Amino acid sequence: MKVEQCDWEGAVLETLQAGCWPGGCDDELRSHVAQCANCTEVVMVAQVLRQADAAARAEARLPAPGLVWWKAQIRARRAAAERASEPIAIVESVAGVCGVLSLLALAIWQWSRIASWWKWLRTLPFATSLWAADTPPHLSSANLTLLMGLALCLALVSFVLYLVFAEK
Repeated sequence: MKVEQCDWEGAVLETLQAGCWPGGCDDELRSHVAQCANCTEVVMVAQVLRQADAAARAEARLPAPGLVWWKAQIRARRAAAERASEPIAIVESVAGVCGVLSLLALAIWQWSRIASWWKWLRTLPFATSLWAADTPPHLSSANLTLLMGLALCLALVSFVLYLVFAEK
């Protein structure tokens, strides 16, 4: 299908884009548009598009500038808080890894004592009373200090975990 193009079409488009149709153009152009089917179509399509644009602009309601500013400030504060908390999270992770590695090193270092205590603890349910069971192996002040330190560390870790997860 071959579409014939009018020589006046460029002038009609310029007039429409300038917003001068139909009052701001000369009589010769208006009379040509009335006779030329292509130019009439161009004018009709442009008018429909202009009406749709005006309707879309009327429907589009921008929020109040104060609200936009307030939301931007909140977003900026949240981003700053997230950036500030990243190093703290890294230090917490490193501290957790160091704590686990320290506990593992302590367990390896004192493995013989831990194994003997474990054997003694396994015999407790079969004893008729705590005093009837054999005395704990290697019960000395150093072992008691080690045991109390481990219990204190366990209590401290439990308390810290409670504080960390209670906030969320």
